[in-house]
Amino acid sequence: MTPHSSIISIIASTTIGQAFRFRDDQAENSGKRG
Repeated sequence: MTPHSSIISIIASTTIGQAFRFRDDQAENSGKRG
C-alpha cells in the first residue's frame, strides 16, 4: 500500500497543474480576442 501522504501529494500536484493549465488557456484566449 502507498502512504497516504504520497496519494495526497499526487492529487495536489495534478490539481495545481490543471489550474495552471486552465489559467494559461484563459490568458491565451483573452489575448487572441483582445
